[in-house]
Amino acid sequence: MLQYIKIFIVCFAFLATSSNYTLTYAQKSAPSLFNWGVNENPVSSQFEVSLQLPQLTDVELSLVSTKGKLMKFLMKQELMAGEHSLPFVVSDVPNGTYLLKIVTPTYTNTRALTVNNPTLPSGGGMLTDVQVSFTNPVRSGDDITLKVSKMTPLTLTLQSTDNQVSKLLMNQELMVGEHQATVIVSDLPNGNYFLKIETPTQTASKMLQIENAAPQNVMPLSGPYVVKNVLLSFDNPVRSGNNLKLKIRKQADVQLTIEDRQGKFSKLLMHQELMVGEHEVPVFVGDLPEGIYFLKLDTGDQKETKMIQIAH
Repeated sequence: MLQYIKIFIVCFAFLATSSNYTLTYAQKSAPSLFNWGVNENPVSSQFEVSLQLPQLTDVELSLVSTKGKLMKFLMKQELMAGEHSLPFVVSDVPNGTYLLKIVTPTYTNTRALTVNNPTLPSGGGMLTDVQVSFTNPVRSGDDITLKVSKMTPLTLTLQSTDNQVSKLLMNQELMVGEHQATVIVSDLPNGNYFLKIETPTQTASKMLQIENAAPQNVMPLSGPYVVKNVLLSFDNPVRSGNNLKLKIRKQADVQLTIEDRQGKFSKLLMHQELMVGEHEVPVFVGDLPEGIYFLKLDTGDQKETKMIQIAH
């Protein structure tokens, strides 16, 4: 009987040792010089993850429930060695406590993150000193209306829900009164985005949909493009009889020129002082061979160049 007890004790010790070894092997500890954290906790509609990487590595970040259910995929990207500050938006995530999960080829970890997200009214939003409204879906050339009750610096940013695309719409100090911010989104893919509204004391966001309509059998609509106080839009390819549309916010001396790709040929379309309002410039390009050209917009103090295609 004593012999059987000895055998049982030896087997139990072996299994315990094997189990400990397996557990130690499965853990992925942080490599040397690897640090990560969030800028604040709880977070509202957005937060930043700070990373310090010792070497080039793949990093995946996601937000999961305390039961392990994926709530929002944040990013998967190869990052260079060094320090990184990664912004994320969680205004589409219900309030609650979650786990922020980070995964690299050699390291996996989670940290508790509490989301306390203020919501904005449908169709716009209200900060203490700024009321924001817009139509939804949003198209290039649409205006966002800002009603300011107290002079304040204000930043408007569009950010895709996967945090891969970000575009600054406005960053300036606004006086008391009503303002219009023209939305230029023809360079963004259609889909859902967050409009982030920031003042020195408040930050909020609202989901909107970008919907850029493309004419059949032609390249997508080019523009509108903004050069200071001039809004330019046109169809691409450009054909004789088409009109270039100009929306002037402040009286300006405007020059429009078409040049070939080598810069050897130039054709003046218009050069005149335009008053505030909307204008149309007829285009006559029947004397030009089909192909790729540059359309140059010059207002004296600022210039913009866009590639166009001429077709007959």
